[in-house]
Amino acid sequence: MKRGKYPTMKTIESAPPDLLKSDYGYAALNILWLCDHGKRTIIFSFIELFPNEFLEPQALKERGIKVKKTNQRLYFIRVIDKACKIIDWYHNLRSGNTTGMFWQQNEEFEPVVYEQEPVFPEMLLVKKLPFLPNIAGSVRCHFLFAKNFSEEIKKTCLDNDILQWIKEQLLFDLSLYPEYIGTVCLAAYNPLIRSIHPQLFTSDDGQSESILFHIEKRTDVDISGLKLLYIEKRNLGYNNFKEISLENSGFLLKNSGEIETIGYAVVCPDRGILSVEGFYGFLKSMSLNMRIASGKTKVSVPTKDYTELEESYETQIYHNEVIEVAPGKNSKTESLSTKLNKSENERRQINKAKNSQAFFYDRPQEAAVYVRNLISNAKNRVIIIDPYILTRELFKFVLTVQPYVNTIIMTSSLVLKGKQHKGQAQLLKQNIDKAASRYKISALVMKGEAPVFHDRFIIIDDDVWLSGNSLADIGNRASIIVKIPSPAEVIDLYYKVINDSNKVVTLEDWIKNYEAARN
Repeated sequence: MKRGKYPTMKTIESAPPDLLKSDYGYAALNILWLCDHGKRTIIFSFIELFPNEFLEPQALKERGIKVKKTNQRLYFIRVIDKACKIIDWYHNLRSGNTTGMFWQQNEEFEPVVYEQEPVFPEMLLVKKLPFLPNIAGSVRCHFLFAKNFSEEIKKTCLDNDILQWIKEQLLFDLSLYPEYIGTVCLAAYNPLIRSIHPQLFTSDDGQSESILFHIEKRTDVDISGLKLLYIEKRNLGYNNFKEISLENSGFLLKNSGEIETIGYAVVCPDRGILSVEGFYGFLKSMSLNMRIASGKTKVSVPTKDYTELEESYETQIYHNEVIEVAPGKNSKTESLSTKLNKSENERRQINKAKNSQAFFYDRPQEAAVYVRNLISNAKNRVIIIDPYILTRELFKFVLTVQPYVNTIIMTSSLVLKGKQHKGQAQLLKQNIDKAASRYKISALVMKGEAPVFHDRFIIIDDDVWLSGNSLADIGNRASIIVKIPSPAEVIDLYYKVINDSNKVVTLEDWIKNYEAARN
């Protein structure tokens, strides 16, 4: 075949025609903008297109807030108008034309260069959006992302007071979705179908299952031409792909065996994908495990010297009762599907655990290698918080860090003052000083007999690992090291503590204070 020549083939259009104006009656323009000396910049906006059967939605009056120590003001409004008018407004914005406030005096917004996602008229099908948290089903969306949006304006929007006001208007936290700052979204609800309800039916002999699909279409619409693409997902793979034409309000999909999980999509030849669901299964049996309160008991707690009562409290006594509400078919016998599911779930849990935890018993060398690997992969920072870390651990673990990574060791007065560790503070300092030509390592000391951190933490970049044992003897006794799901609390506390001179000092200052006290 010659270069640049193609065989005879059918040409398929990559995008359908724009049917938005005929599919939708009303639209809501929710828009947040900043006014600065007469210049108006769109901060965030989303348009909701309501199908023709919808009544006119409710508008919201304009609200504003002054930005402290500036002449800037933020405004928000929810404008309701005919869909065709708001769609035209969006098209002008997308095309780079100067867009005005058509609802009042047509005052213009600052021109912005937008990047489309995807290229119009293609649209994305979205199940969940932070600014539309209660979407029933799927919604088609098109996004305009501002190129080179002002960092100064972003900073203004993320100020705590302003952020709270924005949250009250948009009903979501913009600081959690900073990528939406400077964005405009067009959200089009399904124009033809309200909902699809699949219902499971079992044959009289219990050997096969079928699904009844009920389609609830919108008022005065024609769904002929729509197709439902159906597929089943079983433990070992996919099967039973079907393409069904939607002409009536429902159909029965027969199956020769049991159904595990299903997924389906509704596709329109003109509009593209209108909805997607799955994969999900059906409730075939149900048991309730109930805790029933049967009484209370009182517990008394003594003081540490057992001479007085420190406190007393009551605890509830329960007994468990299991009730089979819907036993289902062969509920006493574990089916093949259940067995396969259990095995797959166990493997999934094991694989997940490998990336977030490790358990060691009588394997100190293996534990050491595990910790070294974590530390050596750090890109920006390593912070080791361990009340018992000393010079030996510096060599055993810390020197595996990359030379460009900022590394901090946080030990404690508790171990440095111990008789068996005499001189360890000076030795630790000397070895850190020796390593200074290659590494960026420093040490902090937690003051007092009860260090502020009891547990051992390793902060690696933005992750935090919790170790049950001190690094001094990790892996000797049964111990676990796990990645904390929400590390921000530990990291925030660390930075709060190191700024409190009553709790933490540098190793150098600790040595000076200790020697001065001895003299």
